[in-house]
Amino acid sequence: MEKLIKLSLARLKKTLLRYFLVYVLGVLATLAMFLVLGLVAGLFYGLFLLLGKNLILATILIIVYVLIAIISAIYLSSWLSLAQISTITSDEVKDLTDSFKKTRGLVWPYVGFFMLSCLFGLGIFYLNILLFIPLFLWSIWGAFSIFAFLDNHRGGLTPLWYSKAKIKGHFWKVFLYYAVLYFALIILSSLVMQVDSQYSFVNSLLWFLFMPFMIGFSYELYRSLPEPETVTKPKIWIGLAILGWLLYIVLLKQIPLGNWCNIVKHKIPAVNIQCRK
Repeated sequence: MEKLIKLSLARLKKTLLRYFLVYVLGVLATLAMFLVLGLVAGLFYGLFLLLGKNLILATILIIVYVLIAIISAIYLSSWLSLAQISTITSDEVKDLTDSFKKTRGLVWPYVGFFMLSCLFGLGIFYLNILLFIPLFLWSIWGAFSIFAFLDNHRGGLTPLWYSKAKIKGHFWKVFLYYAVLYFALIILSSLVMQVDSQYSFVNSLLWFLFMPFMIGFSYELYRSLPEPETVTKPKIWIGLAILGWLLYIVLLKQIPLGNWCNIVKHKIPAVNIQCRK
C-alpha cells in the first residue's frame, strides 16, 4: 500500500494544476450552459407571447425545453467527469484542452454505460432492502469500471463486468485499502475541525485534494492488479437486479400512497407533510 500511496502522490503532484484548471473550466462551462438555457427559455417565452398564448404551443415548448435542458446537463456532466478522470490517469497530456479532446467522442457511450449501470445498480439497491450484502459487494466490484471504460473495455455493461473480474481474488485487499484511506481522511478532518472551526477552509481543501488523490490511487491500484483471464457476464446478478426491480414494483403497488407518506414521516420526523388516505 505504501508504494501505491507514493505513486498516487507523485501523480497528484504532476496533474493537480491541470485537474484544478479543468475543474474551473467545468464550472465556467456549467455557468455558460445555464446562461444559454436562460436565453432559450426567454426565446420560447417570447414565441409563446407572440403566437397568442396557445396552450398546445406552450406544452410543446415546455417539453422541448425540458428535453434540451436534460440532454445538455447529462452531456456536459458526463464530459466533465471523463475529462477530470482522464486528466489524472493520462501519463501524457499536451495541453489543458487535451483531456476534453480525448474524451469528447466517449461521451455518449459513457452516458449509455452510466444509464445501464444505474438500472443495474437500482435493481441491486431495491434487493438490498431485504439484504445488505449485494450493494456492499458491488460498491467494491464496480470501483474500477470507469478505468475499464477508458481502457477500451466498452459495450453495454462490459466495464462493470471487467472491473468485477479484475477485483476477483483481491476483494478484501481493495476494500481494506479504501477503508484505511477514508478512515484516515475522516480522522484528519475531525482533528482539524476540533482545533478551531475557523479552519473550515483547510478542511474543505483536504476533501477537495482527496478526490484527485483517490482517482490516482484507484488507477494505480487498478494497474497493479493482474489482468483477468476471462470476463464473463454474471447472469445470476443480472437476474437478481431484475428481481429487485420486480420487488420494487410489487411493493409500490401493494403499499398505498398514504402509507408511503406515513413511512416517510415516521423515518424523517422533520418532514412536515399532510398524508392522504
